Amino acid sequence: MELILGIIAAVAVVSAGMVAVGRSGAKTEQTKRMAAAGLTLEQAATLKSANKDIHDATNIAYRIRNVELRDASKETLAKANKLVDAMKQQPAEIRRANQFFTYYVPTMKVVLGKYLTLEDSGKSTPELVEHTMDYLADTSKAYDLQFDNFFKDEVLDLTVEVEAMQMALKRDGLS
Repeated sequence: MELILGIIAAVAVVSAGMVAVGRSGAKTEQTKRMAAAGLTLEQAATLKSANKDIHDATNIAYRIRNVELRDASKETLAKANKLVDAMKQQPAEIRRANQFFTYYVPTMKVVLGKYLTLEDSGKSTPELVEHTMDYLADTSKAYDLQFDNFFKDEVLDLTVEVEAMQMALKRDGLS
């Protein structure tokens, strides 16, 4: 009996070690992929959290029965996805959008979830729908502004480059 318990304990120790090594290897592999993509662990965690919140909110939105509210939710969530995709392309900008990731996206998930709970319980009123629609409109505008602000520096850089090229062409008598 002691021999059997000893064998079971040994197998458990070896299994735990193999799982730990596997997780460590997976984490190292994940870190390498993120580094190759130009992301720090913090940036990757921020994007992962935002993607999860958007995914969860999208699942909630699809369950909302009020068609107008469901469509407004999906449209606003599409804007959130667009902003996350832009951040993946320029991860250095993630820190500038911290409020978007840590407040607006998670709050939208909470608001939609609370609305769905009330709708499911039969407590949705026209005033509640209107209030939630107003929230979504404001959030949608905020996402648009965040997206515009994200590209503001790039637009300015392009404008300066074009103006410099035009001045060089004039200076060299080529325009």
